[in-house]
Amino acid sequence: MITTVEDGTAVHRHFCSDDCRDQWESSDSA
Repeated sequence: MITTVEDGTAVHRHFCSDDCRDQWESSDSA
């Protein structure tokens, strides 16, 4: 799985489901 903080939102939008994306968005905000 690709883990790019720069384009985390875009990457996870394609590779992760909504639930996973929500977790990543929370991490980015933190």
